[in-house]
Amino acid sequence: LTRKMAFEEGNDGVNVIRDEGDGTYTGTYVVDKEGRYRLDVVTLDGQTIKVPPGESAWPASVVAYAGGTSAAHSLLDVAAQLPASSVAGATVTTRILARDSNGNAQCYAAEGVDGDAFEVVAIMGGDVVPSNVVNLALTQNRAQGYYDVSMAPTKAGKYDFSFQLGGVVLGTIFNSEGAIKTMTVRAAALNAGLSTVSGPALLGGPVGVAATADVLARDVY
Repeated sequence: LTRKMAFEEGNDGVNVIRDEGDGTYTGTYVVDKEGRYRLDVVTLDGQTIKVPPGESAWPASVVAYAGGTSAAHSLLDVAAQLPASSVAGATVTTRILARDSNGNAQCYAAEGVDGDAFEVVAIMGGDVVPSNVVNLALTQNRAQGYYDVSMAPTKAGKYDFSFQLGGVVLGTIFNSEGAIKTMTVRAAALNAGLSTVSGPALLGGPVGVAATADVLARDVY
């Protein structure tokens, strides 16, 4: 830490020991990595400052928690990417890694602390796909700082998914500018009860004359 007198410029900065001029000192420090730290207060010649009677002895155990969740530093986990294709109604998963501005995992270990308002936006043909079609669920892992994302789209077609926090699209370690994930969903197995047949063949016709019918094949969705 840098020592400064109370009247000096920058005496209220971080990583500064401020000499108040009356025999007392004020120390300010900052760490950018979460975790548990050992804190000692020593003189310039290495002697440990005594603690007041009745208080714990040095070193003090100091815990640094992650800061606010940053959309620019939170990422999609490249080890758990969405597949390129799926079948209607099948569940697919991916993972969001919540990070603060220093890259620390956003671990909500404290009770009563809410999670983050991550959003998943699905686009098909330029239109936003309703949530009841995507069937989205986010499961937070409070201890390790990530969200498991599961989806089971029921409409066949090509989806473009973006994962957002506060309107900012999350990236990956390979693309920090924001990643759009594309997935093609195929129709599920044929459902005879929802499929229909129509056409003149249903009405009969002359012997020897070809009759046609149209089958509208549908899956369960």
